[in-house]
Formats: sequence, structure tokens, C-alpha cells
Amino acid sequence: MSGLYVHVPFCARACPYCDFDFVVGRAPDPAGYLAGLERERAARASELGGGAPDGFATVYVGGGTPSSLGPAGLDALLAWLEARFPGAGGEERTVELNPEHVDHELLAVLRARGVDRVSLGVQSTDESGLRELGRAHGPGQALAAMERAAAAGLCVSADLIIGWRGQRAASLRADIEALLA
Repeated sequence: MSGLYVHVPFCARACPYCDFDFVVGRAPDPAGYLAGLERERAARASELGGGAPDGFATVYVGGGTPSSLGPAGLDALLAWLEARFPGAGGEERTVELNPEHVDHELLAVLRARGVDRVSLGVQSTDESGLRELGRAHGPGQALAAMERAAAAGLCVSADLIIGWRGQRAASLRADIEALLA
């Protein structure tokens, strides 16, 4: 099985635990980003046999913060992927989201574009953990985002960070219990 990963590098802040390539300090420019993706795709076309490869079973849009593109920007990105890689993601299409970005408009765009799973950057449901990890959302916001995504018919996964400075076993248990509730 083959998969396609698309990296969206934009972030509101630099999280202290992140080793991925990211850009902070400027608003995402979806049109400029898509133009860059197109240049990269065209430059690598010969490696792909001159066109779009057949058979990407999965598509994963990660980051960075893909949801920082907003509903219109994500819609444009997903439309670009559909046009350049027809049929890609037939088994699964996943997009990473930050909890503070999840609203009904964003979820509607994802469903309309065939996304069937979201991966939420919850990281912790402990207020002190979220502060330590530099997150912009609160515990309630993260859990509400999970509920909204599930209610929209999406499969939901959530990232948890284990071992942040000051974390106790009771906090980890509470995180797991909150996500499973």
C-alpha cells in the first residue's frame, strides 16, 4: 500500500516539542502555498513517470498546522490534490487539525472533500500540560472538537504527549480517560 503525505508548514507559534519543518510569524497564504506545491509536483513529474502515480491508497495532510489554512484554504488544497492525484486516498484521507480551529464550516469542507479521518493535536487535557506544551486551546475546547468531528461523521484520532515536564501518572491516566469517554 502506498500513501501520499502533504506537509502544511504554517503554525501560529513554535511548539517546544516539535521537530517538523514549520513557519511562524506570518499568515498562511493558501494561494502561494498551492503554487509552491504545483512547482514541486511539476519538478518531480519525471520521477513519477511523467504524471500522477496510480494507487495512493491513503492521503495524509499534516504539519505544521493544516487547519491554519482555514476552511477555504483547506478546500483549495483538497481540490488541488483531487485534480493532481485522481482517486488518491481511496482507503483513507486524513487531515491534522488543531482543536481551536475546529468548527462546523471546516468539518463540512472536510466531509465534502472525502476526508474520513481527522487527527487532533490534543496533546493533553491537563491545563498545566497545555501551558508547558505551548498549546493555544484548553481541555474543554479539545474535547468539544473531538465531539464535533465525530458528530460530523469523521473518524477521530488524538495525539497525546507523554512525559512533558511536570506530568504525573495521574495526569496521564486522566488524559487517557478523557479521550476515551
